[in-house]
Amino acid sequence: MVRSYKKKTKRAEVNEDDVSKAMKAALEGNLSIRKAALMFNIKPATLQHRLEKMKARNDEEKVRDHGSKYSSQQVFTAKQEKQLNGYLVKCNELHHGLTLKQVRRLAYEFAKRVGCKYPESWNGNEMAGEDWMYGFRSRNEN
Repeated sequence: MVRSYKKKTKRAEVNEDDVSKAMKAALEGNLSIRKAALMFNIKPATLQHRLEKMKARNDEEKVRDHGSKYSSQQVFTAKQEKQLNGYLVKCNELHHGLTLKQVRRLAYEFAKRVGCKYPESWNGNEMAGEDWMYGFRSRNEN
């Protein structure tokens, strides 16, 4: 995985707030999928795909918060990452800072205990990967 990839085009960039609003409008029955997509300036196929994906998960009652389009590839949910980050901050406040290897081992044990889906390489090393650690640090700056 490339850590610092920079897109060279603006192709397929979608405003997630507009997608959520369009999904809500289409689900409430006020607008058709095509009209909602045109109103919020997104492609109708994108809106239809997102609605089908949501219905497949049986979340018809509420519109899911689209925090990141890569959230399906993340090991932990946003809540779990917040818990892990909170624990690390608390350790630091108690002057018991952890090294990067210790944090990676802690993340592996946490993922295993919680039952998250994580890469197979974590089992062999019994710790999270360097790429996960890099991403975690970029998502949680404190």
